[in-house]
Amino acid sequence: MKAHLVAAQQCSNAKMSDADRSTIVEQHNRLRSELAFGRAKTVDGGFAPSGKNIYKMTWDCGLEDRSQQWADRCTFAHSSSNFRQGAGENIYHCSKRYPSIAEDLVVDAGRAWWAELAEYGISNADNILTREVFNEGVGHFTQMAWGPTTKIGCGIATNCGKKGRNVIIVVCQYLEAGNYIDEPIYELGKPCMNDIECTTFKNSTCSAADGLCIKPEH
Repeated sequence: MKAHLVAAQQCSNAKMSDADRSTIVEQHNRLRSELAFGRAKTVDGGFAPSGKNIYKMTWDCGLEDRSQQWADRCTFAHSSSNFRQGAGENIYHCSKRYPSIAEDLVVDAGRAWWAELAEYGISNADNILTREVFNEGVGHFTQMAWGPTTKIGCGIATNCGKKGRNVIIVVCQYLEAGNYIDEPIYELGKPCMNDIECTTFKNSTCSAADGLCIKPEH
């Protein structure tokens, strides 16, 4: 699955390479595609229901910049909504050593966030993010899976430890933001096969092979 990326020179963050960005976007879109087709594993060996109007993500330099700024603060806490300008946010930290940021660290972060689905499941039969569902510990997964989300940008800080500990923090921010209480995580239904089935944003198109919709750039 090929990811649409902005040109490298348009993103000022030297800590992230095009390979890093591509790895992050491709992982998110692969998992969202599995969800759309009803192939995402949930509790007890079952699968989450298939979905429609689940959109493909692209990289955003502004989200990357703000994620990097927050990661560099080396605090394992969410930024304020004002700081991230209304974007959604996932945070991950660990103390491992990684030879490759993109291929190891960020993939591990995405895997850990998505694993909440298999560990806790979504207890609401209508796929609504109620307060009860959110409190069950699935908030990272639901942000990754939020149907209308189309943009992602991430930052990484690798020297956040104290007293010789090697602590690494990953921050990813998302637009459109997810995790709105009492709204659907994604629409239940069949993945798109034709452009007309993508209705969240005007003039959307369908990537039928992925079962994901594509928001027009302009």
